[in-house]
Amino acid sequence: MNFIKKYRYYIFLSITLILLRLIKEETGLAFGFIPLFIIFILVEIIAKNKIKTEEVLEKTEPKKKSSSKILFTFLLIIVVIIILIINANIPTKKFEQTNEDNNGSFLLNHEKDNEIAYGSFNKAKEEFGNNNYNDALISIEEAIALNPLDSNFYFLKIEIIKKINEISDELKLKNELTYVNTVSIFNENDENFISIDVYPKENFDETIFKSLKKYYTKDDSRYEIPIDLASQYFNLTYFSDLILYNNSEFISSIKLKKIIFIESVEENYYRALFKCTKEVDINQLFKSKGLKYCISAFATSKIIPDFEISITENFNVEEELSSLGNNSEELYSLKNENVYFKRLVRLLDQKYIVLSFNNGENSDDISYIFQKNKNTLDELFSSNSSKDEYQIFSLDVLPILKNNQPILITYIGRNYSSAGYKILLVYDGSKYVQTDYTLKF
Repeated sequence: MNFIKKYRYYIFLSITLILLRLIKEETGLAFGFIPLFIIFILVEIIAKNKIKTEEVLEKTEPKKKSSSKILFTFLLIIVVIIILIINANIPTKKFEQTNEDNNGSFLLNHEKDNEIAYGSFNKAKEEFGNNNYNDALISIEEAIALNPLDSNFYFLKIEIIKKINEISDELKLKNELTYVNTVSIFNENDENFISIDVYPKENFDETIFKSLKKYYTKDDSRYEIPIDLASQYFNLTYFSDLILYNNSEFISSIKLKKIIFIESVEENYYRALFKCTKEVDINQLFKSKGLKYCISAFATSKIIPDFEISITENFNVEEELSSLGNNSEELYSLKNENVYFKRLVRLLDQKYIVLSFNNGENSDDISYIFQKNKNTLDELFSSNSSKDEYQIFSLDVLPILKNNQPILITYIGRNYSSAGYKILLVYDGSKYVQTDYTLKF
């Protein structure tokens, strides 16, 4: 403390000079004052020792003045004045000169960059107009790198990327299978998920999963299958890029979270469970009207906007077909009492009739899908139990056309059996055929 007290003026002076230089960004010069500070202290120590000696002499010769003290004070004042002049003028001029040089260089380079940037921008517009979207993207990226402040560059980039994505989707539609399936809500550990039925590959032994940890609910027992293990036994190819819709309304993209194996009293089955990638009240969604389904992201352009459909359950089959003359009578002797499933569908100025008949325990069950025109009834699908086929028990109509006919999802089974499953029916140009939830446009 005595040291600081003794030399406080020199410490203050040195710190002031250092701060002045740091403010002017002369870092090297600032710390160059540290040796100067040390020199101040050494001079002070030497001078004070000499002054003390002279003070002793003054006592013996009181009339003699201390020349060393006067000299030291004078030299100190001169040194401080010189340092302040240097601090105030020379480095500042040097800094200002450097700053002016830098500004001039910056302005010159900025003008050159702008010129190149707008050249790349014009080239991008030209390539975009010639449908060379990949080359256009390269050019606009160059323009943005040189001038990131021009909003016109970004607007053009958005349009280019949009076109590239459209082309990519068109190529996928031509070359890849589109996945389409209805979805349901599924509760797992008090959490709601988007659920899709999944089926294992052929020649599969489900005991493989029974070695996994088992957990119980009030209705069944379950096993959670790790995704990497499930991928060996299920086709999960299409689950990486799915979009959730309610009729024609986009809801969210969905992400696969888990596969579960469920054992119940009636049957064993599998579920793929998904979560929405944005905030969605799943419970409220499934309480609302409309058909909930998912589709491959690249095929969403095939969804009909403002899809309007009417599906009627209560109608008289004989009356609906009476205008067709003997055509229907010859086919099946259709009677209302023999129909155990019926739907009248009105879509896009077209009328479709879906029927499943029960002709008695010893007779074959038959299901049909007709398209009704003015005086004709075109058969689009038929299923006969004598051919070891299943009959239609439910019907969902997707807002997607294939060969100018809507894609259908039906639940099929046998009239005298609880076994059944969901299928996708797609029109191939002459009739509806069953597919495994995939199709090619």
